[in-house]
Amino acid sequence: MALKTFVKIVNISNLSDARYCAGMMADVLGFNLQPESPDYISPESFTEITNWLSGVQFAGEFGDLDADSLNLLLPTYNVDIIEVTNAITLLSISNLSQKKIFRINADTPKAVESLPNVLEVVSDHCDWITIHCEDEKLYDKIESIIEKSESIKLLKGYDINPDSVTDMSPKWSGIVLEGSPEDQPGYKDYGIVMDVLEALEDD
Repeated sequence: MALKTFVKIVNISNLSDARYCAGMMADVLGFNLQPESPDYISPESFTEITNWLSGVQFAGEFGDLDADSLNLLLPTYNVDIIEVTNAITLLSISNLSQKKIFRINADTPKAVESLPNVLEVVSDHCDWITIHCEDEKLYDKIESIIEKSESIKLLKGYDINPDSVTDMSPKWSGIVLEGSPEDQPGYKDYGIVMDVLEALEDD
């Protein structure tokens, strides 16, 4: 059964999350591929998880890695989409065949103020833009900017709950949810991910 909006899951780290989200028809599963990150997924773990799945796209989340480092890692992962947070890297990998996601972390007033300029710079060079914020005092300002934006395929990565996802501005093309570690292999509480995906099931 399809979901009512486009859904990307970030930071997939275990097969339980991956199989549940793929089974619920999420569109994209993202894996942290930054070697220095505590959430890093090795090529072996990536292959072990993704070999169980079908019908979903895989995103490599490379964060702020430069283009040279990204290109060294990329051949060891079979990803459909590349996600970065560095605009210079995004421009440098425009020749790669994979689709592109640009992630914006708008966690400060300064970052929010610069949001219109960033959207203008990166919009023509990626397929989706995800916007994340951990400060609820900035939500209204971001929403105001989004309403005036003509940017492509914006994905909302903040203030996500079963109520908010059914009442989003049409400017948002989808949402971003975050995976979580397992309590033990095969056992976990899907929490807000389950609640939101169930709210988005198309009746």
